[in-house]
Amino acid sequence: MHERKKNTKDELYSQTEIAKLLGVSGSTISRAIDDLDLTPAKIDGKRRLYTAGQVDKIKKARQQATTSTGKDSTKDQIEKLRQDYIEQLKAKDKQIDQLNEQLKMAQINLSQSQQLQLQQAEQIKRLELPEAKQADQGKDDKDQGTTSNENSKIKAAHVTSSEKESTKKHETLRRKVWDFLKG
Repeated sequence: MHERKKNTKDELYSQTEIAKLLGVSGSTISRAIDDLDLTPAKIDGKRRLYTAGQVDKIKKARQQATTSTGKDSTKDQIEKLRQDYIEQLKAKDKQIDQLNEQLKMAQINLSQSQQLQLQQAEQIKRLELPEAKQADQGKDDKDQGTTSNENSKIKAAHVTSSEKESTKKHETLRRKVWDFLKG
């Protein structure tokens, strides 16, 4: 290898040295040189050598490419994530709406079921009530067998005394009319 002067503007760099200096691959440097359409400052056998100024151009081009690509890809990634989240939220909203609808239907069904149970309970009470009354009346009739007969006699006596009073009134009225006609 040949010796070079350090820290001078005339210092020359090979593609491999530029790649090591910038921390990228040799193919990346080859693409950058082609993109910038740089002509080697010197060709030493197979080695193409570039000046420090050309290395700075490559470095700046790489930084701009990385920065713009990085920004764009980051913006794109952020936008994609935002869109994904929006879609997920819409899907969740749809699920919530479906669950709310199911809940409403369940509440309606529960209410109707409770109403039917109340109606059935009332019908059962109505059906059991006459049976209970009949059983109670039968029991009362047995317990009040003599009382029932006595009630019948009292009613008959009452009718008889009412008839007697009515008959007395008729007789009194007849007498008065007869006495009037005679007199």
